[in-house]
Amino acid sequence: MKQCLVILSAACALIISCSRSGKEPGAETLDTIFSRTSIRAYEQREVEPEKIELLLKAGMAAPSCVNLQPWEFLVLTTPEAREKVVRGLEGNDFVATAPLVIIPCANLQKTFEGDTGNWMADLSAVSENILLAARSLGLGSVWVGGWPNEDRILGLAREFGLPEHIVPVSVLPIGYPAEQPVPKDKWAPEKVHWNGY
Repeated sequence: MKQCLVILSAACALIISCSRSGKEPGAETLDTIFSRTSIRAYEQREVEPEKIELLLKAGMAAPSCVNLQPWEFLVLTTPEAREKVVRGLEGNDFVATAPLVIIPCANLQKTFEGDTGNWMADLSAVSENILLAARSLGLGSVWVGGWPNEDRILGLAREFGLPEHIVPVSVLPIGYPAEQPVPKDKWAPEKVHWNGY
């Protein structure tokens, strides 16, 4: 009973807080989703360690098939490490200008026999969580593809000495935005099919 009262009290506090701010519950989450956009220019200031930890926690909060959590992370904060990314990708020079780069990787030893790609879905959810968390923390980022481009996978593996069972899925340069592009409106009702195609 006491636990129920605590939960009810917290829910009431959230509703009161939202009503005072003039926003519906969940509005901040939706604002983060709809205002996220790709950022490729960054201020030259470091991302605070506590924010880096929050980004990683957000990534690890992603859903995971059979809860296997097949993720590992490269966290790059030095210019030398970021230059390795550019060499591994054979391009995308702007990545080296970000003060932080996170590379979510799939650990193929943490998948189940016969898995035909659930790990890819898991790592995609991880990457999106990090992008949204970055936006909510006042940071900017962009999803640079790793997987399924074999040249990029092999290039990053070579630069960072990754074992064969570790597959870099995405490259996420992160920093305080030095540009403010307008988010694209991607809403397309014609792509929605109700109750069947």
